[in-house]
Amino acid sequence: MDRAKERENIRVAMDRLLAGTPLRSDGALTVLALAAEADVKRHVLTHRHTDLKDELYAKVRVQGHVPYSERKLREELKKTKERQARRTNSSGPRSRCSPGW
Repeated sequence: MDRAKERENIRVAMDRLLAGTPLRSDGALTVLALAAEADVKRHVLTHRHTDLKDELYAKVRVQGHVPYSERKLREELKKTKERQARRTNSSGPRSRCSPGW
């Protein structure tokens, strides 16, 4: 496939992903999903058409979309902070010398 056709396929795939109508991928707004959607290998986006990869991420930011991986990390951080707060509140003050067992 020539580069012009690759770029066309990537742009069409990007439009489908951003519209929420994927045909070949899970619909995630990632380079991996874009590559699958455009039917190209990932390295085509990360090495040959880096401008299109950057364009995808810029459009995702403009939409205000938070990637699934980031949402998952934020949720895990929130749960960890809640657990830590419960432990701190339920155990009372500890001495610096006491191991807390």
